[in-house]
Amino acid sequence: MMRTHAQTFVVGGTVEAFDKRAFRLAIAAALSLDEQFVKVSVAPGSVTISLTISTASPSLSEAITTRLESFADDPSAAAISLGVDILAVNPPTLRTEFVSAPPPGAPPSPSPSSPPPAAPPTAPPTGGPDQPILLIVIGSVAGVVLLLLASFLLLSRATKPRKPRKPRKPKEPIVIGAVSAMSEEPKTSVGIHLKVTNV
Repeated sequence: MMRTHAQTFVVGGTVEAFDKRAFRLAIAAALSLDEQFVKVSVAPGSVTISLTISTASPSLSEAITTRLESFADDPSAAAISLGVDILAVNPPTLRTEFVSAPPPGAPPSPSPSSPPPAAPPTAPPTGGPDQPILLIVIGSVAGVVLLLLASFLLLSRATKPRKPRKPRKPKEPIVIGAVSAMSEEPKTSVGIHLKVTNV
């Protein structure tokens, strides 16, 4: 979810003489943000400054709202803090939108009817570990623990003394049937005996 803050300032002077970068740096410093998260555009009418700041962090969004409201409540203090002659400051607005991330490696496709928008920044870097790296580390540690556990179980099973087996008694053969045949000659006889043993 992306939260975009917007605020309009009217300052004295001309658009040509206005130092956009200096104002951008002053806003970033006043809000404790990296400059990349602050977008500034100017228009004539004294100098009308349109400020937008986007973030995905709810806590950072709340802090930005509080600070921008203080600029609207006390323009003279804002003028001192930002280093410009402020004539008027409108109250800030907050727009929240759900943004789905594009697939990895695919650049966002710009709309043909408008110029490509600047990519909205996410929360400023906090110095903490990135989520994917953290997941890889946790997965690796879990894999090593599972491998050690499996090795331990296999080794303990292999070194366990086995109980001696009792010798088996041989099974008695089972006679299925007998066939005998006599030939016409008196001294010749054929007999077939089948034996099956239990295995």
